[in-house]
Amino acid sequence: MNVSNVIQMRGKGMSDSWWRRLAALSSGLLVALVVACAVPESVSAKPSAGDKMQLGELMFFNGNIDGAINAFRQALVLDPKLWTAHLNLVNMYIQKQDFPTAIEECREVLKIKPGNRDVHLILGNLLRAQNDLDGAAEHLKAAIDNGASPAMAHNALGLTLLQKGDFNGAEEHITAALDKQKKFPDAHLTLGVVKFKKNDKEGALKEFDMAVQQKGGKYPEAHNAKGDILAAGGSWKEALVEYQKAAEEDPKYAQAHANVANAYFQLNDLDKAREAYLKARELNPQDKNILYGLALMYEKTDRIPEALAEFQNAVMLETDPEMSAKINLHMQQLRTQGGMQFSLGGLGSSAPTMPGLYQNINPFGTSFSDMIKIKPPPGHAAAKQEKSETAAAAKKEKSEAAAAAKQEKSEAAAAAKQEKSDAAATAKQQKSEAAAAKKAKSDATAAQQKSEAASAKKEKPEGGAVPAR
Repeated sequence: MNVSNVIQMRGKGMSDSWWRRLAALSSGLLVALVVACAVPESVSAKPSAGDKMQLGELMFFNGNIDGAINAFRQALVLDPKLWTAHLNLVNMYIQKQDFPTAIEECREVLKIKPGNRDVHLILGNLLRAQNDLDGAAEHLKAAIDNGASPAMAHNALGLTLLQKGDFNGAEEHITAALDKQKKFPDAHLTLGVVKFKKNDKEGALKEFDMAVQQKGGKYPEAHNAKGDILAAGGSWKEALVEYQKAAEEDPKYAQAHANVANAYFQLNDLDKAREAYLKARELNPQDKNILYGLALMYEKTDRIPEALAEFQNAVMLETDPEMSAKINLHMQQLRTQGGMQFSLGGLGSSAPTMPGLYQNINPFGTSFSDMIKIKPPPGHAAAKQEKSETAAAAKKEKSEAAAAAKQEKSEAAAAAKQEKSDAAATAKQQKSEAAAAKKAKSDATAAQQKSEAASAKKEKPEGGAVPAR
């Protein structure tokens, strides 16, 4: 399991350990069905269909799954409403890891037996593994309502809600599962992830320890999960101990070996890192993230040809076009420029993220890292890149704010200048108009006085003339 990075569920199905548990559940149901098929009533109704059922069961227990499928199909031809044949086919297709067909067969059972609690439970788990979380929640609730094993159903529903991001709902159902079944290490493991998502790191570690204790001291997935949380906090030596326990308890646990390599890489013990990466690759050569880790380790030690080879192997498995383009660009840089530091992008940042040096598939059929998405530890390339990008974003934001303030100040100054200019022009206009008015008034007064003076002078000789002698 991994709590440090993002891995998308794209129809990849469930992990081997969960398949073993789900197969065991289905096989248990199948055994019950074998007994049921022996009841005279079901055999007497359709003897030939019953014969085909017995033949299919015999083939299954002898390892002939395809033959068993054929026999169960023949039974359905003879008796189309023989729902137990559909249920047996569910088990067969789970064994073949053909989950879409297993889901179809579950739906066929529910057409005939809509309240079958066990089929609702199995279908809910299958849909969750295919990332149909809404469908999974619907059928897991139906399983609970119809009386399915409360511990298993509540735990499965809790995990589904965890994947949906409903942490409170997840905690409620997982706690209900533990109330019904005190010794339930898988539920403690899931609850640990929920507590981590709710920022209760200490509570998460306690749940992982409880899961290990209830497993008798050996629980690789819980050790690996604990290691992830310790690594995320930068406690690489303590994380290494947990990863080593996981790898020792399950030598075929590829991701545990990859995480051992990651820890050694962080502790700068590159020889041991290389050894662990090679072991992880041997166990799972199709895991692109293990190949990316090995490539980065080779690059750090200046073994460029080997780094290029591993990058090339990994990019052939890459399904993300954007990441594929980044890897190809980096490979070109390594070839032409002798290598440049490659950014994986920061988890939780806006940069693209390469899912792995930490990735893992957990026993419940999905990656807990998809639900946790914690930031990479200090010193990791992703953390450095994220810090650099955060600083660049802050610098850009500051620069833009300064430019905006400068622009605002400039506009305010221009507006004030324009306002002052307008006021001066208005005052000048008013002064000019006042002067003109004053002059006009003065001119009018002078003209009036002159006119009156002229009139007075003209009239004086008549009225004031001196008499002749």
